[in-house]
Amino acid sequence: ESLEARWDAERRQRDQVAALAHDLKTPLTVMRANAEYIAEEASSLAAGGLGDISGAAADIAAAAERLDSYVGLLIGVSKGGAAPSEGRRADAGKVAAAVEADARALAHAEGVALSVSGAETLDGLEVPGDACEMSRGAMNVVSNAVEHASERVSVSLRAEGGILEIEVADDGSGFSPEALERGCERFFQGDPSLPPGAHHGLGLYAASEVVRRCGGEIGLSNDLARDGAVQGARVVLSIPLADS
Repeated sequence: ESLEARWDAERRQRDQVAALAHDLKTPLTVMRANAEYIAEEASSLAAGGLGDISGAAADIAAAAERLDSYVGLLIGVSKGGAAPSEGRRADAGKVAAAVEADARALAHAEGVALSVSGAETLDGLEVPGDACEMSRGAMNVVSNAVEHASERVSVSLRAEGGILEIEVADDGSGFSPEALERGCERFFQGDPSLPPGAHHGLGLYAASEVVRRCGGEIGLSNDLARDGAVQGARVVLSIPLADS
């Protein structure tokens, strides 16, 4: 029993480190894309064109701050720290605001149209868990949607029947039948045609683990046209609200 408990603790620690390392790619993507944009716009300064350099610089600063917080979490976990969500409560409004800000920065960096709704309706509500961990979990879903979208991604947040729902939809090719069944499994990579290293099979798994620790669940589905054709993917994170 002692050995099993130790092995389980070590597995959880490895999972946390892997998830945090995976999540570093989102702020890095924002920083890289905006740095490239600033470099391109700098060539037009002589002609008096500034573009949106100030906005790009602000996104880089925010991404750098997020990277710093992730590195701090990595250090804590590597020292055997407890999972961030244990015994905590998160302000649902702050979680929504963080997801919206990060999602807008990522979508802008990747050239994808984004719509966000419902964040303003969650003020004063709480959910069990850590706010940073929860926003990271949601951003894993948003990152997948941005990556697979054709043109647009939508994020909808709402609280109904004692449940906080974070719904992310895209207009891409949707989930395969296998991905609908196994998409949240650790290291599941649904598209064998992708080059090695393109996906690590951790995004949806990490999101599902965050939701599970909060007592919630994750649902995967496809959006269908009237003729039955798949016209996009949809992921819903359902997290019970904390008792007042």
